[in-house]
Amino acid sequence: MIYEILDAQGNVENTIVADEQFLQANYPKGNYRLVPDVPTPATADRRITKLAFRNRFTKAEKAGIEFAAMDDPTAPIAQRQQAAALRADLKDQEQATFIDLDDEDTRTGVLTLEAVGLIAAGRAVEIIDTPVQDSERFTG
Repeated sequence: MIYEILDAQGNVENTIVADEQFLQANYPKGNYRLVPDVPTPATADRRITKLAFRNRFTKAEKAGIEFAAMDDPTAPIAQRQQAAALRADLKDQEQATFIDLDDEDTRTGVLTLEAVGLIAAGRAVEIIDTPVQDSERFTG
């Protein structure tokens, strides 16, 4: 437990971590007090609506992503697999209840879009780390 050690006037002289037995053995009664639990500040909720997430991308970026997700039966198998993976990610977003900007998969997915050139350098961090506006917040 955390205790404040008080001087003769009742002012806080020190703060220590101790148990009641230690305090009774080392300080006169009334010369210490338990520090009340301080609530841990809540972290900002960074869950946004699916539309808010889509709107963090430009129209050109969205069009490029959609185009890259199209299957081209004449393309090499590796390219077709990348397009299929992109379609799967888009479908997951479509089926999600909300988008959590703090989710590692969300961050990795947007960074991957940047790495393969579907969005410009620096855009991934901008998309993920821009503070959430009240109008974007998922409230369900």
